[in-house]
Amino acid sequence: MRKREEASTRDRILAAAERLFSHLGLERATIRGIAAEAGVNIAAVNYHFGSKEALERETFGVLAERVNRDRLARLQLCLDAAGARAPRLEDLVTALVAPYLEGGPGKPGLLPQLILLLSLPGASDKSKRAVATAFDEVAARFVDAFARALPQLSKAELWWRYNLVIGATVYTVGNSGGRRLLRLSGGAADPTQRGELLQHLVAFVSAGLRGETEISTLTLPSGGARTTKGGKR
Repeated sequence: MRKREEASTRDRILAAAERLFSHLGLERATIRGIAAEAGVNIAAVNYHFGSKEALERETFGVLAERVNRDRLARLQLCLDAAGARAPRLEDLVTALVAPYLEGGPGKPGLLPQLILLLSLPGASDKSKRAVATAFDEVAARFVDAFARALPQLSKAELWWRYNLVIGATVYTVGNSGGRRLLRLSGGAADPTQRGELLQHLVAFVSAGLRGETEISTLTLPSGGARTTKGGKR
């Protein structure tokens, strides 16, 4: 009975942390507020997690597991539908990025925010390792699937492109990138419109993955700067 009660308390704290992190942001959500949201005292939060940083990392782990499970299930559906044929690239990309968009109504998913936070220079080594390894198996599965859809590309090239895809996705879906896009576009490009965001993201990512030229075959101008008739840009 005691173990069940402790597990229930821990789960309630994690659920409360996810809600407040999503609603208030990582900086404004406090241990006191999370404890109140969970219906426990601050001592219970400290007992189960020890610090706000540890609670953020644990919340990241729960979200990462949920997203990975969703992505792999979607990936398997794509592969089953394709059978012996090459899977459709846009379907694979949707399976990869769509779970990142899941959050509250009108809000981007919390996971990209946590990935950015825990990757910052000031984050602990434990937090950085958590980010670095949480998606390794899923990444390998998707790169293998991309290799079936894009047989003209080498595995090394696909790994480069996969890494760039994740960087673009995390920034675009995370709060910082989303707020900046909304501000710069004067509201014309609204990332809180989840369906529109997904359409643009899938189209952009698919085009980047599908490019037939291996980067190793490109020759940049001297100094790496692209030039035009009007000079450098």
